[in-house]
Amino acid sequence: MPVELSNNYLTDSPIEPSRFLTPEFLDVDQVRIYFGLKQSLLYRLLAEGKIRAVSIRQRGKTRGRRLFDVASIRAFLNANVDVDPEANA
Repeated sequence: MPVELSNNYLTDSPIEPSRFLTPEFLDVDQVRIYFGLKQSLLYRLLAEGKIRAVSIRQRGKTRGRRLFDVASIRAFLNANVDVDPEANA
């Protein structure tokens, strides 16, 4: 189905998400790309209750997919920003 764009142009091409849109949830690999945090640190922060995540799995399955809440990761990082790096030296 064609999508109407500005100036009444139509396209059948898929609309690509903007690179400025941030998703609500990311998997481990995506968190590493976006934030540079490794899997072991993510799971430690999750166990300590410093970030949030959700596990998605099908009924009856033991394995699923863990997705990390981007807002909680951002909040954790912002809460740990050094305001004055010289003060900690």
